Amino acid sequence: MRLGPRNGSRYTAKSSPRWKIGLDIGDQIDYIEINCKQVVSMNKTMISARIPEKLGFEIEALAESTKRSKAFLITEALEDYVHRKAWLVQQIDDAVREADESGVYISGEAMKQWLLSWGTDRELQPPEPDIFKKRL
Repeated sequence: MRLGPRNGSRYTAKSSPRWKIGLDIGDQIDYIEINCKQVVSMNKTMISARIPEKLGFEIEALAESTKRSKAFLITEALEDYVHRKAWLVQQIDDAVREADESGVYISGEAMKQWLLSWGTDRELQPPEPDIFKKRL
């Protein structure tokens, strides 16, 4: 997930941050542009987003059929998305830290050969570590 200020811009107290979030929608990745403003009274952030028209219609239809507000559905979807991505980033960080501490790796070539064998008649077993770096 790419989450961060658009165009690397800096913000003053008067401006509001603009963010882009890449979302996997079917076979493509669309971006939602989000304009954040703090709403002091409810400890929540107001978000204005430009989304594909089709997605907007789907949200409206789902809100109507579930008798939930669009805001509820969008909040629920964003919470789920952010929590899953945060979990994924943590898992990657943990794996990198573990590999760095142990100095034991599987080469990219070994992984590539294994992955290319998936779905073939000659599917390979997962590769064993083949790179051993000594820690200093």
